[in-house]
Amino acid sequence: MRWGSVSKILTAGLAHAVVARGTWTWETTVDDVLGGGSPIAVAELVRHRSGLPRTAPGQNRELLDPYRRWTRERFDHDVLPKLDVLVDQHRRVVGEYSNLGYAVLTRMLEEVDGPWIEQVRGALVEPVGLDPAAFDVARATGERDEVVEALSIWSRPLDEWVVGDGPFVGAAGLVAPLRDVAELVRRTADGGFLDPRHQPHAWRVEGDLALHTGALMRCGAVVAWRPDTGTVGVASAVGGRAAFADRLASATLDRLVAEVRQEQG
Repeated sequence: MRWGSVSKILTAGLAHAVVARGTWTWETTVDDVLGGGSPIAVAELVRHRSGLPRTAPGQNRELLDPYRRWTRERFDHDVLPKLDVLVDQHRRVVGEYSNLGYAVLTRMLEEVDGPWIEQVRGALVEPVGLDPAAFDVARATGERDEVVEALSIWSRPLDEWVVGDGPFVGAAGLVAPLRDVAELVRRTADGGFLDPRHQPHAWRVEGDLALHTGALMRCGAVVAWRPDTGTVGVASAVGGRAAFADRLASATLDRLVAEVRQEQG
């Protein structure tokens, strides 16, 4: 399945891994890693407190696919030199969800340790005994036969946004099976690099649940974890109205949770 913005919890986990080994602190800035003078800190990027907008300049006008053209080279040319201009201090204070911020964080991670997906496999997946080959990045529709695609009424795969391996991969690029993502969260959230009790983190905490949703054009996903019980829930959906599948996935998970609670009395 394509996981969309659920990828962010892994990117935040990689930042925890880099800090844990002493390469960065949470106060390490974009300038420290990439140059250019930007004072935005790693912790601010993880917590969506960088002041950066949700998207890169002009990205929201690329309606057919807002990710496909964002290579590392274009990002370095069009975005990195303009970071200070893009920062809004009000957003920095109140916080604003930013795909762009996570693309900057991904760019920093890759400058230090190489391709994002290789870091996911090496720092998060392999240490807990899961198959690293099960985790990959979202590419063109039909490029991987095993990826579940939305289908037309003629049973042909419909086009999907292509995140590829540019800097936005760490914001929305994960492809992996449901079972493997659930196991990764189960094995790394309780005291590990994905633990939402370790600040800063990418999770949204609602009562007794830490959760994150993700959506691309025709697919959506949600992952939830209960710190008190260690229970993990994941769901994914494809199809339906464009940019709506994350809600379908969330509704699926809500129904499953309700059924389990009913069975438990």
